[in-house]
Amino acid sequence: RVFSIGGQLTLVQRCVSERGLRDFTTGFVATGPNVFLQCTARDALGHSGPVESWASGLLYDNVIIRGDALRMLNRGMAGQGAGWTTANSLLWNCEATEIQVQSAPGAPNQAYGCKGLIADDSLAYDPRTMPSRDFFRGSAVQPASLYLAQLTERKGGGVAVALARATISTAADGAHEFVFSSSEKHMPAVQPLRVENGQFTINGQRAWTGVMNYSWYLGQMPRPLARSFGPAITRFSPGETGTGATDILEDVVAAMPPGGVFVHHYGLWYDRRRINHNFYGSPELSADDATPPFMEMPWARSGQGRDWNGLSKYDLTKFNPWFFQRVKDFADLADTQGRVLYHNFYFQHALQETRAHYVDFPWRPVNCLQATDLPDENPAANAFYDVSHPVRRDLHRRYIRHCLDVLKANTNVVYGIDREYSGPLAFVQFWLDTIAEWEKENGKKVFVALEVPKAAMDAILADPVRGPRITAIDFHHWFYRPDGSLYTIEGGLNEAPREQGVRILPEAQVAALRAQSSYPGNIVNSPEFIRAAQAVRVGTPVLRYRALREYRDAFPNLVILRRGEDAFAALTAAVEHEIPRELRAKLRPAALVRNQPATAWCMAAPGATYLVYSMAGEAVDLDLGAEKGTFQMEWLDAEEGKLRNSRRTLNGGGTVTLGPAETASKRPWVAWLTLLEISPAHPL
Repeated sequence: RVFSIGGQLTLVQRCVSERGLRDFTTGFVATGPNVFLQCTARDALGHSGPVESWASGLLYDNVIIRGDALRMLNRGMAGQGAGWTTANSLLWNCEATEIQVQSAPGAPNQAYGCKGLIADDSLAYDPRTMPSRDFFRGSAVQPASLYLAQLTERKGGGVAVALARATISTAADGAHEFVFSSSEKHMPAVQPLRVENGQFTINGQRAWTGVMNYSWYLGQMPRPLARSFGPAITRFSPGETGTGATDILEDVVAAMPPGGVFVHHYGLWYDRRRINHNFYGSPELSADDATPPFMEMPWARSGQGRDWNGLSKYDLTKFNPWFFQRVKDFADLADTQGRVLYHNFYFQHALQETRAHYVDFPWRPVNCLQATDLPDENPAANAFYDVSHPVRRDLHRRYIRHCLDVLKANTNVVYGIDREYSGPLAFVQFWLDTIAEWEKENGKKVFVALEVPKAAMDAILADPVRGPRITAIDFHHWFYRPDGSLYTIEGGLNEAPREQGVRILPEAQVAALRAQSSYPGNIVNSPEFIRAAQAVRVGTPVLRYRALREYRDAFPNLVILRRGEDAFAALTAAVEHEIPRELRAKLRPAALVRNQPATAWCMAAPGATYLVYSMAGEAVDLDLGAEKGTFQMEWLDAEEGKLRNSRRTLNGGGTVTLGPAETASKRPWVAWLTLLEISPAHPL
């Protein structure tokens, strides 16, 4: 839409539009009165007139539409069920290729003195008895302008004169002088993001205090409905700004807590018509009535060809300036307001599951100029991530580097790969290597967060080159079940995390749920499966803490982007105060605990030291069969928050039972084993 009115008491006068899709229109229940006066559309690509529901008190006065129609009508199911678009409205001395006026019962719309082909008007009428239907004659009526006549009647002739077009002299001695303020605008100071003691901080205070997620597929144009869909900084709602429309970035930042994080990535689809999931993926689309709000993509339109939506194809070597300006503007605000932008390069949701997710994805061959060689239907993730393909490799590299270039000057940006990533390890390595290449060229280090399948994350962290580049991690679709067993998605299966989630439950339970479900062919989306899987996914506070400590001990400098609070904060403080950081950094999870799988675990640096956690305060059987030496064991009591003085020695070579200290019984404790000496008969 070029000129769109969403409220009331609005005058649009002498405005001109060229090649507009909706040149002069109104939004959802625009209450009126509103006026389009002396406006012109040239080479219109779509009709003008109200296009959403129930605008009222609307006057088109001397409006000319060249190339298309001027309509007031019942759109029925078009426009997502717009129905009657206007009531009690009027066309006055207008001109268009077609003129169409329909009236809802009890709320007539009228036309006077209008020129154009009468469409959809089968009423038998006589202008003597139905003067509101006289536009068929194609001759103007008096007064020449209804709005100006009524304005003069109310306010006097001077007001109408003030609205008349005025000639501005261009002569040196007669031109009007326009003075603009040149005072320097005060720029707030940057509040940079830092990493201190394994935490993100801003101004010495903990950051990552709250997470605001991007509403990546939802949206509505009507203002009363739009508010409920949440923020999306690269959503474009033509003619509408504010919460849930084209968001006002300052308002989004203000709604975040100090140190809060906005999670961003590109959207699932461009056109809202996808939301019904009924598009089957054919390369042809008969209608090209693209429906806003639009989830803008990072790649630019080429102006060439026709994509699946009926718009021009994407040029994947060029980038959407509006998209990246919005991201940049938000990052600038985050820098000065003490917030964080978590910018994810990709969003693979479009590449898996249903065909409707994929039909207008920019890299699908029908939608772009480049020969991506992706399949025409889902799943397409494995092909998308295959950078052995020279064209795709080059396109990925261009895109990653462009994101970094745009945000180069910003301090409060953390970069992620994809909130749903389940692709191969090789692409994660390529992504990190491209970032490292850019960092070297630009002399700048960036914050990189890793949310990938557990096996890939462990491989990257163990990599002596790539591991040190990681700033933060999160537990990406993996957790310990309540029985202590591990569930994790796998990378490279060409399946979304949700599709792999069927393995959260035992096969027999899944079969039983499938038999009773209303979604037998799509069990992971069924209410029954979701409830059962969520009960397992939540796990227990102890096992959520285990996941935290396994990485906090092994990588004490990493920021862990975990959700929620630490359920065992006192124990955390004791471990991190009493056990040296450089010693804990040598530890890795070791499957050496032979009992209590739901409440106990071990971290080991074989041949040196062990930490054994018992969160229920119970005795733990620890397998030291591979160790041939003598160990000193000290107790760490969470309640006292320090190492206890009681010590004992024990020998390796078999399974040992570690019992709690007397005063620590039935509450969490940690045993710290340190090798004292190696048995001469059994050198390590």
